Amino acid sequence: MADNHHKNHPIHKVTISGPTLSSLLNHLTSSTSPTTGLLYGDFSLLSPSPLSDDSPSPSSPPPPSLIATISGFSPIVSPALPHRRAAVIGWFSARRRSPLRPSLLDHSLSLTHSSTTTTPFIFLLLTTTAATSTTQTLIHTHEYRAYQFNPNSVSFETVSLEVVNIGPGFRGQYGHFSPKSGLPWTACVSHVGSPMREDASGSKSLSELKRVGVDQKDLDVYVSGGYDVASLTRLVGSDAVGYMSGVEDLYEKMLAKLHGLTRVVETSSARLLELECHNMKLRRRVAGIE
Repeated sequence: MADNHHKNHPIHKVTISGPTLSSLLNHLTSSTSPTTGLLYGDFSLLSPSPLSDDSPSPSSPPPPSLIATISGFSPIVSPALPHRRAAVIGWFSARRRSPLRPSLLDHSLSLTHSSTTTTPFIFLLLTTTAATSTTQTLIHTHEYRAYQFNPNSVSFETVSLEVVNIGPGFRGQYGHFSPKSGLPWTACVSHVGSPMREDASGSKSLSELKRVGVDQKDLDVYVSGGYDVASLTRLVGSDAVGYMSGVEDLYEKMLAKLHGLTRVVETSSARLLELECHNMKLRRRVAGIE
């Protein structure tokens, strides 16, 4: 807990765990009337900014900021207050359909509570608005805001509120991710084999070259006018079936040719990239970088 001289230190932010805030909101929605309670927690000094080589300014440095951590709460009307050993760092007010700003009563109660403490005092205001949609479903909208009460000026200063999800129930949501379906396994083709396998691959490549040559002749016939517009009249008549099969065969050969060109482009691109990397290494070696 902060000492007495920390009472007037500004609060940088207020942190509260998700379950604690959820309990506060549930306490608000389950209450039939406005309710108040005490906030328990502690204060910690905000880490100072990194040291600088610049000469210090002649003016006095600003007071260090504090971080307030809300660890629990309890209604004031409850006879058995939990967290008795915890420090009271403020109080909260929960009311329905109310503006999200402190009232005159909040000023008066905050002044009374803060006079009994030696630390900065937090005021947490919670409210909810109920609206009925077209489907007759009741929707609750919760709003909350944190303030630091300044007893000298008897005023509230807005402080940022940060919700921190902690505990074993929340650890699985952060820092761990595994895809639902892994990447498919790809077959690993080995190019190392026996001489018989190499001969078989060589004969296969030779037959592939012969087939490509025959397909190229058919494509040359097409380019020279073997399949002009006038030949479309052959789609009807006695030889329509044979002509149609020839056109489909030519189309398949064209697709095979395009596929072959695509593979050639891919291989050439990979080779160019390899040469570019090799040339870059040579340039670095000549320049003395490597």
